[in-house]
Amino acid sequence: MFGAALHAARVVFKVSGGNLNFGSQFTGTAGAAGAGSGGVPGIISQPELARVVGAFVAAPCHGQLYKKLADNHLVVLRAAPGWGRTATAEYLLYECLTTSSGHPPSPVPRGLDLHPAAVAQVRISRLNASTDLRGLTSDHLRPAGDEENPQPGGLLLDVATPHGAGLLRGSDLERLANVLRANRDYLVVTVDAGTVFGDELDEFLIDADEPPPAIRVVARHAARRLGRPYPDVLDEARESTELSGLVDQLVGEGYSAAGLAQLGRIWAEQGSERGSQKATDTLRQWVTDFIEARFADWLAAPGQDPEHRAFVIALAVFDGMPYAKVTRLARDLEDRMLIASRRFLRPAPLETWGFDPAPHERSDPYASQPLFTRPRSGRLAAASAEVRVGTETTRYGSTETEVVAFTCANYPSRILFWLWTEQDALHSVLLRWLAALGEDTDPAVRAHAAAAVGVLASWSFDEILLRVLLPWADDDLPWQRGAVAAALSLALDWRPGLAPVVIEMLRDWKMHTQHPARRLAAIRVWGTSLGPFDPDVALDQLAYLMAPLEDAEEDENPEDVDLNVIDNVSLSVFEIFSAPLIAVHGETDRPTRPGGATDAVLRRLGVWTEPGSGPTQRFAGILAFLRLALHLRLGVDSPGQGSPALLTLCMPGRGDRLTLRRIAELWRRALDEPATNQLALDCLRQWTADTEADDDLARTTFAHLVWESLRSRADFDRLQREFRRWEKRWPRTCQVVLATIERSTNGDSGGL
Repeated sequence: MFGAALHAARVVFKVSGGNLNFGSQFTGTAGAAGAGSGGVPGIISQPELARVVGAFVAAPCHGQLYKKLADNHLVVLRAAPGWGRTATAEYLLYECLTTSSGHPPSPVPRGLDLHPAAVAQVRISRLNASTDLRGLTSDHLRPAGDEENPQPGGLLLDVATPHGAGLLRGSDLERLANVLRANRDYLVVTVDAGTVFGDELDEFLIDADEPPPAIRVVARHAARRLGRPYPDVLDEARESTELSGLVDQLVGEGYSAAGLAQLGRIWAEQGSERGSQKATDTLRQWVTDFIEARFADWLAAPGQDPEHRAFVIALAVFDGMPYAKVTRLARDLEDRMLIASRRFLRPAPLETWGFDPAPHERSDPYASQPLFTRPRSGRLAAASAEVRVGTETTRYGSTETEVVAFTCANYPSRILFWLWTEQDALHSVLLRWLAALGEDTDPAVRAHAAAAVGVLASWSFDEILLRVLLPWADDDLPWQRGAVAAALSLALDWRPGLAPVVIEMLRDWKMHTQHPARRLAAIRVWGTSLGPFDPDVALDQLAYLMAPLEDAEEDENPEDVDLNVIDNVSLSVFEIFSAPLIAVHGETDRPTRPGGATDAVLRRLGVWTEPGSGPTQRFAGILAFLRLALHLRLGVDSPGQGSPALLTLCMPGRGDRLTLRRIAELWRRALDEPATNQLALDCLRQWTADTEADDDLARTTFAHLVWESLRSRADFDRLQREFRRWEKRWPRTCQVVLATIERSTNGDSGGL
């Protein structure tokens, strides 16, 4: 389970996308906001309105919006930031104020068809963001024209979440619509996706669907800047593969109508240089800067509460995991952030607490958290995340569950990079949180936390080593040793140049007799992190790490074995051997050496298990072989299924005769060793059960493998007795094996 979870975490933090260069910083880009977003209250200027009208591209839901606004004089548009809701609202108001037919507009946007002089006759006012729609009356809605001869006016309330949104009901808007109708005014309210109201607001609310086509937005703004017919510019934009690729890149980071509009204007301003390498590089750099600035503005936006920030950080580490787990882990991080914030608070003046309350009665805003928070939809929208149906792996199999992930795949690594490079004060809280998760009872949580630590280690190796990796290594717990190995695996994925430093560190860990657990952690690192890249080097290092210390060799009792070393070496050998086989079957994208691991491991296990080897090395080799024989399977969907990998490697066309003989010899040594004899028989019995359900080739190969493991009459008698005992349960396999043994005792080679 830990290995599968680590692979999932590796995919989350794969090295791709984003600006993750050392020494870089997140900076703002002018024009990241739309024409109307963030505007101050008051009348919208004629140049701004002219830009919107002259370059507007309608979304699919535009007809519905217009009909509701024309009929009710009030419409609420709920859409994600960047969808183009401000421009849509301004254009809707302009259209209603200049169209007297009262019929919905045609599907083709008419922005350039409406007479530009009409812009000067339209007055649209932006309301204050703190406006409470429930309290608006005719006294608050001043006419847009002269008070003695009032003209119809447009009103725009462009906010993320309106004041008192949770209490706003359809009846409140019905009353307001009557007021607007009497004044001949129109009001468009735009809010964030996920905003929750007091009821459904059915008669007034429209949820945005697909935004306007991106390439059309670019072409429309370019056409206005160039003064050319829109269809001609649209054809030119579509034919430009460079421009289309940049549009896709911009949309892939999250749709931004403002960004697309600015891209169109810049492209138009390049004039005759459009399409040249220099012009393309300029556009590419602008898109990169815009994406970086938008990402930084989103992360560092003021007014975000600790709950939101903790959820975003937790999702960066646990992207794609079950929603319930991510929220649990986010809550833990939020607690830690609030506790850390309290340490930096200065005592407030007495009057700010009220009328001289007793010290224990003074309310501390960081002392507790509410049990009921804002609805999930709002939190997901603010975090640029989505919930979907996925699978969760448990020790009993896979189940369907709700998983949560960012809408942009490269957000996890970019958020970690931003936290580490821009938010120094958060380092301690983040590292303590991740270190604590290294001992979580859930393997998936440990794997993702270790992966995040590994990514951080690729940027600040010594800091992460001292703060997280060494404490994990020094705790004599197997899951924390696994976390160290997983973290260093990700660190080397991100920064291969760390390999010499890591190798020297692992050799040094053997010498730390005051911290014996580090030696075990070093063994695990060679299996998970470094082994798949070069099996021969990894096996050499494992031999070095499990050998006794030089000053202890003379005092070592030949019969003494270190069971912890044996167990960890066998597990690392299993990982070295299995990584190339898993890669061949498409379950990992890590670079491995599929051709060399099988030969290297079997050859080395043969050396380790020779009669003259030390007891620790000999038992480590036998246990590693039995672990491979029992647990490594191919074509497996669930634990315990599939064909034994070692048996498959012995089949014709999969391996050679030497591979079969090496595996047979290891079987014989495992059976001959009194301490492992019963475990070896159990593995052999499991293979018998596996081949019973397999084809004739598998059963014949198994019989030849058993035959090759026999060296003496005692070997023949022992296995003949066992297979006769198993014959009633697995008759086909046992009969083939017994027939081969019988022929060999009569001088027949059994076809070998």
